Amino acid sequence: MEDKEEFFTVVVSGQIESAEFPGASSLCCVYSFEYGHDWEITKPTGVDQVTIENGITQVSLRKSGNQPLYVWNFPIEIAFRSTNISGWPKLILTIAESNGKSKYKPIGYGWIHIPLSPGQFVNTVKLFSPQNSSLFQSILSTILQKPPQFINPSFVAQNNGREVVRVSSKGSVRIRWNVMIKNMIKFGLEPHKSIESRGLTPLTEEEEAMLEQTLTEQKQILQQRIE
Repeated sequence: MEDKEEFFTVVVSGQIESAEFPGASSLCCVYSFEYGHDWEITKPTGVDQVTIENGITQVSLRKSGNQPLYVWNFPIEIAFRSTNISGWPKLILTIAESNGKSKYKPIGYGWIHIPLSPGQFVNTVKLFSPQNSSLFQSILSTILQKPPQFINPSFVAQNNGREVVRVSSKGSVRIRWNVMIKNMIKFGLEPHKSIESRGLTPLTEEEEAMLEQTLTEQKQILQQRIE
């Protein structure tokens, strides 16, 4: 991939904005990017220019009020190049609770693909946590105050072995993206067109809730007719 015309480029910038996670007082977010064998990170040019493939946000205290909100607004920026869309980059997130003594306890995991089309996006990543496999381990974990955790955080974005892991869903992280894709058409590929690029107006949260309720009601009616 030495020739500039022999690969397409995906440039990403944005922010890890905030998290909603009940039951914690102070949180930080550890992030990393995972990608396929045909992908590589494009090194920036210039003096003192670096590409951060993984990192950790500052510690955020819970905001006052009933909502368990933690704000970081932590910037992320990275550029990839490849000749194959297989192995499209993913962002891996680990939410950790700080005890104020430079020690962090992972309490939530999540992942998301980098958007497949150029433009600006806001995504909510649902988080989950591994659960103890037995009552004894659950009691021991409570006594030692060490919840179960993954040895390798990137495991959450893999297929092999995930089906045998017990998890519970808890919390979410808000990500803001700015994505630019270049030269993909030269490989016979066309970037996915988002709703905005097709001239359509995305649904509001209220409209999505009404649509989901309508679909649920229709599903119940169909089930009653089948029975």
